[in-house]
Amino acid sequence: MQQKQLYLMSYLPSSTSLLSLVTLKSVFSRARLTNADVRGVASGSKKRIMIVDDEKDIAMMFRSGLERNGFTVKVFNDPLEALSNFKPDYYDLLLLDIRMPAMSGFELYKEIRKKDKTAKVCFISAFEALQDELKKYLPEEEGKCIVKKPISMKELVKIVSEEISGNA
Repeated sequence: MQQKQLYLMSYLPSSTSLLSLVTLKSVFSRARLTNADVRGVASGSKKRIMIVDDEKDIAMMFRSGLERNGFTVKVFNDPLEALSNFKPDYYDLLLLDIRMPAMSGFELYKEIRKKDKTAKVCFISAFEALQDELKKYLPEEEGKCIVKKPISMKELVKIVSEEISGNA
């Protein structure tokens, strides 16, 4: 705690009394922020997105556009790596490419659901014939969000924002 006091003291006006410093110390020690709270404060409560797409160029384009629009984005090009790094209750939305080597987006979704039953997901695909695949892998109430490639950044941001806010 000594380091925090010195750090805070350097930002306090010279006329600030020792009592004010003790009060600040008390406020910080009683707050007991969780890691999630600290991340939210540090990031300005930016919404967190996970993108899993084996096409590196597309994943980076999505990341760049979403970050420019205020989202925090983590990209994985390997679905197995994404699964091993997945944190329950951390991401606000997952964007999963459907057709990837090693594991499809649907299979990845099923494995993620075992870790986090409430994860919101949008599937990414360049293919039109998805309805049969959706029915095969997902219950009817899930998997309604499909991002069709190619897509404009404006449309992607709109879809992501609507899914996160629940207005889709």
